[in-house]
Amino acid sequence: MAFEDAQLDADILHMLDDLPVELWFGGRAVTATRTTLRRDDVLADEGLYNVYRFSVYVRTADFRTPPEPSETVEIDGTTYYVLRREDAAAGRLTRYDLGERYPGAYIPGRFG
Repeated sequence: MAFEDAQLDADILHMLDDLPVELWFGGRAVTATRTTLRRDDVLADEGLYNVYRFSVYVRTADFRTPPEPSETVEIDGTTYYVLRREDAAAGRLTRYDLGERYPGAYIPGRFG
């Protein structure tokens, strides 16, 4: 079991180091990696098809208080809304689906 845990942690760190982006939330920067998911599969059923831009993976332990849907994060000076959050990889990795912050965007819980 310990070997599998160590291997999983090493794989996650390698993934984050491979394509890093700096994600800011709550005055703290963490390393994330960016990915794009198929909109049809991920967000069409939640009415977020036109708002979704990309996703990022972050080590779950990097946040004491993680961002929740409708909160904002910043990447490269641009603010994005967290549309959805999903834990993966035995609780070690979290995926955040992000959308652009612009007037008129429908963000559940944010605009009613």
